[in-house]
Amino acid sequence: MGVTPAGEGGAPDPAREQPEPVDGAADAALRLTRTGGVAGLTRTRELTLGELPEPDARAFRSLIEGPQLPRLADEAPPRPDAFCYGLSCERPELDVQVPEAALPQATRRLFERTLRREG
Repeated sequence: MGVTPAGEGGAPDPAREQPEPVDGAADAALRLTRTGGVAGLTRTRELTLGELPEPDARAFRSLIEGPQLPRLADEAPPRPDAFCYGLSCERPELDVQVPEAALPQATRRLFERTLRREG
């Protein structure tokens, strides 16, 4: 009566399971930069989400898929001699520059940690 039987032993039938969405997030190529400061130095790291520890990859996935970074970039103009973080990604498309002072502390720590890691 409209009930689909499960596979043997009550386990779900793999043929009937919905596949998880494949979004290519693990191989999403990112470019993270920090520019500015009194010395005007630039630090850059190019990486994929798959290279990061899972908690950091989840945090980046949320940032590149959500509205937070573009909103912060629009609301906070850069200041002279202040650090500015840039994050770009082709899929999903993103290219933003956000002043360090506008970033939430957790996001700033994520960016700093990522730039410190060997690539």
